[in-house]
Amino acid sequence: MECVRVNVTFKVVDHELKTFSEAELYCRSEGGMLAMPKTDQHQDFIEILMQQSHSESFWIGLDDLKEENVHVWADGTVLDYQKGAYNRYPKGRPDKIYQSEDCVENVEFQNRFTPK
Repeated sequence: MECVRVNVTFKVVDHELKTFSEAELYCRSEGGMLAMPKTDQHQDFIEILMQQSHSESFWIGLDDLKEENVHVWADGTVLDYQKGAYNRYPKGRPDKIYQSEDCVENVEFQNRFTPK
């Protein structure tokens, strides 16, 4: 068995508001991508970063911009909530109140994903 070590660095950018697209472009220009909390450990870490920052919400690398109701992570993998994939949506699945919500943010103190 071969194990591959992946170095992950998180950078909090909270000194200016950005749209989802702007945040995504900024991360790519820095050689990275928006955070993808796919496990409780990653979600908990992001929440700690949020508590230490000046922001109440962070964009995460999850959206359904290309196809409605097909949520894709920044790395191209699909969030298959129907098969029980990890997520922190309030009902375990996307629940759009408005039809214009395509991007996802993590909101401090709510401990969940919120479509925007």
